[in-house]
Amino acid sequence: MGHRIVLPNKGSYEVFKTQEFQCPDPRPKEVKIEVYYSGVNFADCLMRQGLYQDAPAFPFTPGYEISGIITAVGKDSKYNVGEKVIGGTLFNGYCSEITLPEEQVIPLPNHFSLAEGASILVSYLTSYMVFIEQARAREGDEILIDCATGALGFLSYEILKKKNVDVIGLTSSPNKKEYFKQKGKTILLPTELGNRKFDIILNSRGGGTLKQDFKRLKPNGRLISIGISNALNASFFNKWKTLLTMPWFWVVRLINQNKGVFGLNVLNLFSTPEIIQQALSKLTTFDIKAPEVIIFKASEIGKAQRYIEQKKSTGKVLISWRD
Repeated sequence: MGHRIVLPNKGSYEVFKTQEFQCPDPRPKEVKIEVYYSGVNFADCLMRQGLYQDAPAFPFTPGYEISGIITAVGKDSKYNVGEKVIGGTLFNGYCSEITLPEEQVIPLPNHFSLAEGASILVSYLTSYMVFIEQARAREGDEILIDCATGALGFLSYEILKKKNVDVIGLTSSPNKKEYFKQKGKTILLPTELGNRKFDIILNSRGGGTLKQDFKRLKPNGRLISIGISNALNASFFNKWKTLLTMPWFWVVRLINQNKGVFGLNVLNLFSTPEIIQQALSKLTTFDIKAPEVIIFKASEIGKAQRYIEQKKSTGKVLISWRD
């Protein structure tokens, strides 16, 4: 029997329950995976707080990315039992076993450990879609990333490192600023930006910061919104303030100012596997490194989410099913 973490209803860090379940055998072109690590994301924290509109009805199992070893394959599968893989799934990733369509799975790159493999999928896909598909980053671009000190920021730097662009990251923590400065990255506090303008801005905070970032765009600039992290762990009033201050962008204004605004929910792309496969097929071409990983036991999922919400992480938070 496998085990999965269930979110029975919205609540605090103690709300999670662990259940036994029977993982289904793979059908044609599916694989069954013994999960070693599951990734923990901001979106999962929003689900726990009841703020993620695309989440299933309670109860459900969160989670979008796993790494592990194939234990069974369906008919006509291109994979073999014993292969190490990375997998992406629309929910149900917090589990010790999972059966997935093979188009949602890729072999673990040789230079990654299983923990490193579980750390890259969602962050890589987000970075790829933002900077390669939507913003189309090119030589000479000045880029601002407001979530630069976690796994997403790290993978964004990795994807952009060969494009000869100027990347500025933001953090609200002076300690993180110094930490990343020692690693050769330019990280600023929001108050240090002054009147600087950018070609591309990645905004994860939402709310009124989108309007501020739109004003920071150069002509032909591109603003990409990927979330509302300012609502995470906020008071009830500030949650609603973040949501209600999300701006509407009038098309005529975009035309007159020669600017573009994009939105991305990469998790919804798991319903279009051909897009996921196209992005994953490019993974090795970027010669990326994995972010540092912070590992909690699966039984410590509440602690893992608290760690994210307290903005302590400088890498990727995982839960382990092997301890």
